[in-house]
Amino acid sequence: MAALDEPQIDAGAWQRINKALADPRWDFRTIPGLAKAANLSEQEVQALLEAHSDQVRQSAVPDRHGRALYTLRSRPKKVREFLAEVRAYVAKSVS
Repeated sequence: MAALDEPQIDAGAWQRINKALADPRWDFRTIPGLAKAANLSEQEVQALLEAHSDQVRQSAVPDRHGRALYTLRSRPKKVREFLAEVRAYVAKSVS
């Protein structure tokens, strides 16, 4: 049984999020983008991403608007993702 503060999410919600994350048109997705694709609220998407954190990874670098980016753990990392992680690491080391 769900706790009182947890949103009630329909059974197919994770399947819709998973399908949106697997969409080959996108390397990463934002919570607002996933919410729109899955017809869910942003809070529901956030809860599902947290509940399935073993299947989802967050990019070390946000999008150009500062929003967190997500993809499936099963998707291989791209060269530009490695480069972004190295840049972020170096920037933190220098500051």
